[in-house]
Amino acid sequence: MVALPADFLSVRTIYLDTTPRQDLTYLTPFELNEQWSNETGLPQNYTIIGNELVLGPAPDKQYNIVLTYQRDLTPLSSSNPSNWLLEKHPDIYLFAALSHAEFYGWNDPRAGDIQVQLEQWIEELNMLGIEKRYGGAPLAPRGQVHIRGVQA
Repeated sequence: MVALPADFLSVRTIYLDTTPRQDLTYLTPFELNEQWSNETGLPQNYTIIGNELVLGPAPDKQYNIVLTYQRDLTPLSSSNPSNWLLEKHPDIYLFAALSHAEFYGWNDPRAGDIQVQLEQWIEELNMLGIEKRYGGAPLAPRGQVHIRGVQA
């Protein structure tokens, strides 16, 4: 088992740094246990149990794992007064706080406008994340393409 980073949210890519590179494929904990219980060797699969990465089969020696992951938003606290969202998009924090204040009796006639603007900024931020992750180019098929039953 390998401990995951404290800010881990989800896996983007994971592989063993071997020659050739060994990509790891996700299995559910049940599937991993069924397929690899009591076996050792070059890992081919992984699962996540709690805050740990489990490999299957269990490694027969030490391997370097390369993990690219989506990180969780670090909560604000007295020991952590900022995070990437507050630094890059303080307007989202402000408008979210104003929107949330409605639950505590702040009855401002602009509340609807604030909520609309907040949702627009969140949508723009989500789109920026998608563009960063996948690039701004249009999607293009890879590999074999079948059109109306004809292989191209």
